[in-house]
Amino acid sequence: MKMQVKEQITINASAEKVWQILAHEFDKVAEWSSGLTGSEARTGAVELEGAPVNGRVCYSDGFGGDVEEQFTYYDEAGMRFGYEGVGDLPWMFNQAENNWHVRAVDTNRSIAEFHAYMDAKWYAAILMIPFKPLIVQVWGKRTLEELKYFAENGKYSVTKDN
Repeated sequence: MKMQVKEQITINASAEKVWQILAHEFDKVAEWSSGLTGSEARTGAVELEGAPVNGRVCYSDGFGGDVEEQFTYYDEAGMRFGYEGVGDLPWMFNQAENNWHVRAVDTNRSIAEFHAYMDAKWYAAILMIPFKPLIVQVWGKRTLEELKYFAENGKYSVTKDN
């Protein structure tokens, strides 16, 4: 079962600040994302010109498990990048990738958007079908709300603290 999530949010912070968090601190995503217990740079991944790290490992106590990710493209000037899960993906997925874009609204506001693609294994898809809209909506909105809070306040959101 293929799923897509496309979400965006306006953030009261410069595009440069949001880009710093998403791209330059790619390996530090656990600092603001509540779904993770930790994250670090991934060694041995394919190097892309301009990318600050080769990839990352995201640690989770959740049912999805830990995930290794590597960049598929990186565009510093355009404030765009994509990455995909590599190696052993969580039990439910055949494929997972995500694409981010940050753009300025004005000097103190920006828009962050992502477009994620996931392909669930057939047995996971059967379990997920009734919950697909909820999973997609909650995961996408929560991710952006936590990014927004972190960019605007410099600390974890209330969601991350719990």
